[in-house]
Amino acid sequence: MRTYTHGLIGYLLYLRGTRRQQLLAVTGGMVPDLVLGIGYIPHFLEPRFPVPVVRDAHTLLHEGWLHGVTQTMHSVVLVGALTVAALFFLRAVVPLLVGMLAHGFVDLLTHGGFPYNHLYPFPVDPVLSPISYTDLWFTIMEHVALAVALAWLVARWRSGRASARPRTPEVWDGAGPLR
Repeated sequence: MRTYTHGLIGYLLYLRGTRRQQLLAVTGGMVPDLVLGIGYIPHFLEPRFPVPVVRDAHTLLHEGWLHGVTQTMHSVVLVGALTVAALFFLRAVVPLLVGMLAHGFVDLLTHGGFPYNHLYPFPVDPVLSPISYTDLWFTIMEHVALAVALAWLVARWRSGRASARPRTPEVWDGAGPLR
């Protein structure tokens, strides 16, 4: 799916959470595609500007160790294990990891044309899903669902129900980090 849809899914997962949880979930939903998105800049520049620096940037972002970072952030296995560990040791980052985990699951189901190994580090062939997010019918359905979700969120915000949910106040006592 598109990166902004992953962000919306993260937000919807923490709809009743605090603003910090929502921000972390949105960020977690979008960050797995960050390196991949930045990699498209030299990818499209390389044919027009065949200079070594553009070629090296393209190689680094799509074939180098940064591509391994992208694969790791899309791995349901690794992000799932980190999420379970965070539940016990660092609960503050759980919304970020839940957003990343949701991203991995959604990509697993919608990347029929561009399969990743979502079970990385296990050396299995990428799972080819029955749906490709690049198909025209899916693109139309995704954007209709996106418009409906955004309209619902705007209506909810305008009606005042969004402010009725409980929030944890963020207070700084001056002695430690902002909580």
